[in-house]
Amino acid sequence: MWAPLQPGRARRGQPPEAFARPVPDIVAQPTAADREKIRAAAFEHLERMLRFAGQRVAEWDAINHLANDAHPRFSDLFGPQIFADVIKRGRELAPHAQMWVNEGNVLTAGNRYEKYHAAIQELIALGAKPDGIGFMAHFREGEITPPEEIYRRLERFAALVPNLQLTELDIDTKDERLQADTMRDVLEIAFSHPAVSGIVMWQVWGQAADAKTLWRPDWSIKPAGQVWLDHVCKDWWTETTGATGRDGRFATRGFLGDYEITVRAGARRATVKTQLTRGSTPSRVAL
Repeated sequence: MWAPLQPGRARRGQPPEAFARPVPDIVAQPTAADREKIRAAAFEHLERMLRFAGQRVAEWDAINHLANDAHPRFSDLFGPQIFADVIKRGRELAPHAQMWVNEGNVLTAGNRYEKYHAAIQELIALGAKPDGIGFMAHFREGEITPPEEIYRRLERFAALVPNLQLTELDIDTKDERLQADTMRDVLEIAFSHPAVSGIVMWQVWGQAADAKTLWRPDWSIKPAGQVWLDHVCKDWWTETTGATGRDGRFATRGFLGDYEITVRAGARRATVKTQLTRGSTPSRVAL
């Protein structure tokens, strides 16, 4: 669900035909017909998307811009219960998937920080605790939050739901050194928090958004892009070799994620793919 009421966002369950009057008029004096059409369109969209995706999607941005009050929201017509109903219906149709919420200006400028926290508390009180909390991490020059403050905010939300992601990370500045330094700080502080399960980049390359990208229009890499590569593909990437003991065991420490293990003994060789999680058991490789 796209939480703000913005007719014309048909791809987000708000076809124009569901709105017989301007949104401010509907919110000020809603009729039963208004409410029925708008709610029906939203849930038809939800069900169509979940049935189309089937088992292919493991995490849904169930409610996007949950605390965006720049526009009237579905909750202005139906109360916060409609957001709880979205999560509950999503779980009925896709029990294999996680239902997340997402919002911006929470880790950055912060003017939705308290509103987002309160909105998630409402969902929990309504029996629809989200599976994860997303933060649109659009940092801009002049609005760059210190790392210690980012961590403090993550801590507060992790107390509600200990599964967090930075969902739209970019650093908007033409100062490439500042962009690189901020990228390093944000990646490291997010990676250091035990509740952060993912970081999703937003502007990687594109001529129209050059100040935010990691690669320039000619595909030469910026310092911020190199920071990203060095951290994700080197610093936080486990590659190791060694010999087993007489008991056939080899132990090492590694970052969580997907692994390929190759074992050799004389002319024999075997490779398996596995995943290291917090609850992993030892992997066995038979030659």
